[in-house]
Amino acid sequence: MASVEASLDGHFAPDARHFESLTRSVADSAERYLRGLYQSSRANMERMADVVEGSHYQRVHHMLSESSWDREGVRRQLVVDANGHFGRGGTALVIDESGFAKKGTHSAGVARQWNGRMGKTDNCQVGVFAAITRRQVAALVDAELYLPKAWTSDPKRCEAAGIPESAREFRTKGGIAFDMALRARRSGLLFDWVTFDAGYGHLPWLLQALEDEGERFFAELHSDQAIYLTDPQPAKGRAPTRLASELTPVTVAAWATAQAPTAWRRRKLRDGEKGEVERAFEDAKSACGMAHCQVRGWEAWHHHMTLVMIVLMFRVKQRIEGLDTHRLLSRQDIVEILKHKLPSKTHTDEELVMTIANRHHRRLQAAKSAYGKQGKMPPASFGKPI
Repeated sequence: MASVEASLDGHFAPDARHFESLTRSVADSAERYLRGLYQSSRANMERMADVVEGSHYQRVHHMLSESSWDREGVRRQLVVDANGHFGRGGTALVIDESGFAKKGTHSAGVARQWNGRMGKTDNCQVGVFAAITRRQVAALVDAELYLPKAWTSDPKRCEAAGIPESAREFRTKGGIAFDMALRARRSGLLFDWVTFDAGYGHLPWLLQALEDEGERFFAELHSDQAIYLTDPQPAKGRAPTRLASELTPVTVAAWATAQAPTAWRRRKLRDGEKGEVERAFEDAKSACGMAHCQVRGWEAWHHHMTLVMIVLMFRVKQRIEGLDTHRLLSRQDIVEILKHKLPSKTHTDEELVMTIANRHHRRLQAAKSAYGKQGKMPPASFGKPI
């Protein structure tokens, strides 16, 4: 337990170079942010600046929202870490999505869309993620924000959210998932198969595309999904406005029931594979600040998620190392150890007063900016910073 701070610093060391440019380094701010994801009760930049020793709000904000550090370089390091921690054999790449509730309309990708975490359509952002899993442990290795058509068809809105032109072409979640699987394989990530739930398994083109790439996959299917037993051809005659087949589809359930018992071959996947990824999402949101991203921009969202993936990989490393010697060690245990051992900014009454004063100053400046855009001044009831 005494070496956990040094372990976290050592884990980040190979990533540090990706936060450097010819003229400036934001590696220190990135490392403070990583600590804040563990230490702060609500992992936003203001709370981090209050809690994390050596943290400065403006520097962290610049690192997250404005600095052009090498996110792809960090992703490549995640692949190296994953291969080192998970090894070969019995490893799956799980593709899944997660929703993040949002207020307003300005955050990149926000729209009224299905939020699986809430189990309803809501105002939210949706990210598509790739996770590597083995031995009942999972770590996220890739993330991409989904942009609904309402965004990709509105260049001014994309410009305001900092969405690069290269990302403004509409892509389905299935398309993102396929590209993510190819990217993982081509980057050298070691995995034996790709797996996903029926939200992606219901896409025949995705299954075919993975098969064409030589990928082994396991996909959930809805029992009432219609399938064709042979490749359907469009109906003959005049070119239809909507493609139709001369064949009659059957449901997955009907096809499965019609098969003889001898037609089935049992395949055992490792227990808890999908559940581990879902728990990784919950851990990331509850203990590592994944859902606390307070910035609106496209780049900032991806920067935040990349930093979350670094701290999740560290937790996985600690968990895997303890599987054989400290099997009862849980994810929450690791978080509590880090919160206890990492140095905190507030130690004395004077430091606490200074922390609150800085917080009030930032809030007053934000209020003046918001009211100024309306040609107004904040009301006197705002008072002065202490």
